[in-house]
Amino acid sequence: MTIDLTTFRERATMAEVPPAIVTRLTDTARTCVTLGANVTGPVVGVFGGDPPMPAGMPDHDSPFIAAVDCALVPAYRTDVVWPREGYLLFFGDDYDRGEVRHVPPGTPMVERQVPGVATFERRELRMSVDVSLSPLVWDVDYGDDDLEDIDDLEESVASCAAGLHSGGPVQIGGYPACWNDPPNPDKVLLATFSAEDEDTFSMPWTILYWRIDEADLLAGNFAKAEQSHDSAA
Repeated sequence: MTIDLTTFRERATMAEVPPAIVTRLTDTARTCVTLGANVTGPVVGVFGGDPPMPAGMPDHDSPFIAAVDCALVPAYRTDVVWPREGYLLFFGDDYDRGEVRHVPPGTPMVERQVPGVATFERRELRMSVDVSLSPLVWDVDYGDDDLEDIDDLEESVASCAAGLHSGGPVQIGGYPACWNDPPNPDKVLLATFSAEDEDTFSMPWTILYWRIDEADLLAGNFAKAEQSHDSAA
């Protein structure tokens, strides 16, 4: 999928963002799919509530985050190898006990209340195809550019990028949002969940990641996916 960053380049030039940063951002931009209740697009899944699970699937100790109908998310819209059918169920918390489960197509699922496990308010997930910019651009050679106030520069870049990303809490593929060091770069970033409230988890403004080895992703072995987290603390 071709990414049109013409408007971003024009805005960045007018905002006097250093050319080295603009080049790095545009050269490394990725497509991603953003999911959220307030996103403009078709409904492709659900967020929160009691998890929909097939009979015989064991309960999970972590909160249910989302269920995504894979067939409704076109694989060519993301930068990851996305399954063409079935559902992906995402569980996670800030203790890194989460998991990804794939439910084969046609498998009946029933919402199941899991005693002792927190639930989020149920909402539909709508899909938007967006652009994800790398957060790892601050190590380039800026030449003579004055970067004494890096916070102002980050705000300027974010302002120039307005409209590239819908801001939904769930993202498939793309780059990870992060407060500190990004998650393991040796694995494929399958999905990200950015908490919309400071106290959603025990740590403030928690971000959850699900990563998987490329070989396991290609084989559909989602049980091997690993969940990790970052927070503003």
